[in-house]
Amino acid sequence: SSDRSRRLVSAAAAAWRGGDTEAALALLDRAGDDGLLARFLRGEIELRTGVPEDAVAILLPAAADAVSADPRLALRMLLLAREAAYSSGTVAELAELDEIVARLPDFDRPDDALIALSLRSSPTITARDQAPAVAGELARLAEVSDPELLLTAGGIALWVGDFPEARRLRTKAVARARALGAAGTLALALEYVVPEEAELGRLGAAEALADEGRQLAFETGRRNSAALHRAYLAHLA
Repeated sequence: SSDRSRRLVSAAAAAWRGGDTEAALALLDRAGDDGLLARFLRGEIELRTGVPEDAVAILLPAAADAVSADPRLALRMLLLAREAAYSSGTVAELAELDEIVARLPDFDRPDDALIALSLRSSPTITARDQAPAVAGELARLAEVSDPELLLTAGGIALWVGDFPEARRLRTKAVARARALGAAGTLALALEYVVPEEAELGRLGAAEALADEGRQLAFETGRRNSAALHRAYLAHLA
C-alpha cells in the first residue's frame, strides 16, 4: 500500500541520517517507491557513497518533477545535483539545472531563500555583486541548527569571501552533528574543517579530525568521504 511505502521511505531516511547506509538502501528497495522523497534519498546516497555522475542522473529529473509538487524538496535536490555535477565534472548538466532553477517560486523561509539565492547565483555574476544579498540572508540564519544547512551556509559565505563567517558556520555544523550523533553528517562536515585546520597551521588537530572523519565515514558506509579523509591523512603524514 502507499501508506506502507511511505513508512518504509521514512524509515530509510531515518536510517540514512543515523548512518546506516545499507539499511537505508534495503528499506528503499522494500518500499518499491519511486516518489520524490525516495528519489531524493537515492540521489543523496549515490552522491555520498557511489558515483556522483549517477547522482546527477537521479537528482535532476527528480528536481524537475518536484518544482511544482514540492518546491522545497526540489531546492534540496538541485543543491545536491549541483554538488554532484561539479564533483563529477559533468558541467554540461549545469545548463539543465539552471533551467529547472528558473522555474522555482520565491521562498519566504530564510533557509530556503538562502539555498535559492545560491542556486540562482550564476558564475557570471561576481561574488562581490552578490555579497550584500548573501550577508542579509546569512544574518537571517542566526538560529539555524541543522548541520547540513549550516554547511551550505558556510559554503555560500566562503563564495562571497567572508572567510571568518564560513569558518564559524562550518565549526558550528561539526558541533551540531556531534550533538545529534549524526555520524555520517559529521564525517561530511569534517571534510571542510580538516583543510581549514591545516591552512591555519594546526596540523595535529587536522590529522586527528581527518582520522575521526575517516573512521566515521567507514562506519556509516560513506565511501567517498572515507576516501577523501584517507587522502587528507596521506597529505598530512
